[in-house]
Amino acid sequence: MGGYAKLWTDITNDEWYVSLNGLERSMFFQLIVACKKGGDTGDIFTPSVTALGTEFSISRKSCGKYLAKFAESGTIKLRKTESGQLHIFVVNYHKNQRLRTPKDKPTVGKFATNTPQNNSANKIKEENIREEKLVTQSSDEKEILECFYKKYESHYKTPYVPQVGKDQALVKRLLESLKVQQIKDSIDRLFESNDPFYGKTGGGRTLGVLSANINKLTQSTDEDSSFQPYTKEDLY
Repeated sequence: MGGYAKLWTDITNDEWYVSLNGLERSMFFQLIVACKKGGDTGDIFTPSVTALGTEFSISRKSCGKYLAKFAESGTIKLRKTESGQLHIFVVNYHKNQRLRTPKDKPTVGKFATNTPQNNSANKIKEENIREEKLVTQSSDEKEILECFYKKYESHYKTPYVPQVGKDQALVKRLLESLKVQQIKDSIDRLFESNDPFYGKTGGGRTLGVLSANINKLTQSTDEDSSFQPYTKEDLY
């Protein structure tokens, strides 16, 4: 995915960030860029710590050390997929990427032609329209919906067609008994699962299916053989 990754300027005043040395800060910035390039969902999938270190031009030992430190601070979460890949999730990635959204929304001229520049402007305008439709939603509802939409687009390479009222109602019901992170974890499992029911011939990966299967999807990662935690032993 193209575009620019946003960095929260006040991060320089954050106690956790201030405690990092220069190499650790560089590593964190590279994770943010990798998220942007990988679909803008806050997720990074890599074959191993060694592969990530090679991509970031640092040693495996240093890469594992920094990841462990970030995970212990709660800045990232580490998991192991069924295939053994390292799954890195940057906590609050989506929220922080929207901290510096411009207040003045771009518009497209009445007689705009179909140029690459105007295509980009049209896309921005469509995103702004959707933002306006979601203005009455709570921040938790919006965070979950945006997480699902981006996961869907990243998985299927096509945008999810939202039904704003219905989608919001489903998420609101889930929030009555679950925390935001539990629901986002369930979304992760929905798109990671190899269960044929979630394939093209089954119920698919929709918010309705998420809601209907939430009890199964909210099982702890220790009980979910397809989504095991990434341990310190794997990092060093």
